[in-house]
Amino acid sequence: MVVSDVIMPEMCGPELVRRITQVCPTIGVVLMSGYIAGEALPEHAAFISKPFRLTDLDSALEKVLAPSG
Repeated sequence: MVVSDVIMPEMCGPELVRRITQVCPTIGVVLMSGYIAGEALPEHAAFISKPFRLTDLDSALEKVLAPSG
C-alpha cells in the first residue's frame, strides 16, 4: 500500500504510480491533492482531495485493497 501526495519535488504522483506498478503491479495506491482533480491520475489508483475526512481515506483504501475479480 502506498499513500502519496500528487505534487512532489522530484516527480509527480502519476509518474510515481507508473514506476511503482512496474515493480509491483498488484500494489494499492492512493494519491491525494488539494490542487488537481482526480481525472488526471492513473485509473488504477484511488484519489482523494485534500482536505479529506478519515472516512474518505478509508473508502479509498478499501477501493485499492479490494480483491479484483
